[in-house]
Amino acid sequence: MKKIIDISNEVVYIGNEDGSFQEVRLTDCNFTPNAGDCVNVFTNGSKVIVTKIESAKPVESIDDKIHINIVNENKNEDNSAPIHRGRVVNKVVYCLLAFFFGWFGAHKFYSGQAGAGFVYLIFCWTCIPALIAFFEFLFALFKSSDAEGNIVI
Repeated sequence: MKKIIDISNEVVYIGNEDGSFQEVRLTDCNFTPNAGDCVNVFTNGSKVIVTKIESAKPVESIDDKIHINIVNENKNEDNSAPIHRGRVVNKVVYCLLAFFFGWFGAHKFYSGQAGAGFVYLIFCWTCIPALIAFFEFLFALFKSSDAEGNIVI
């Protein structure tokens, strides 16, 4: 692609792709040349015609583009306690009740699950609630607690 490098004293200097340049008269241009214009040069013996290359797509500058900034600030004005799924109980109390009185369902009554507590009471003679309570003790023991020592059951 050839470009107009300079215009001076009725002479237009056109830079070639190989680094050389070519001099043409200002009257050989069928447009008003400006430095930096991309051109085609046609020669036929002594006749020279210079035409401007009209770019199909104009060169975009950064200012020509549309900038969209999306900010999702989900500000929750209610700074109350965090939402928990389940019951919040003291970890130490729950673990002690599950370990020592788990076969009676004491830890279930403590955590507000009275229905499950009654099922533990009904079947406590089978030792199945004791086995389940032992596993619930282990799960509660390894759960991370909050700053106040509570866990969610």
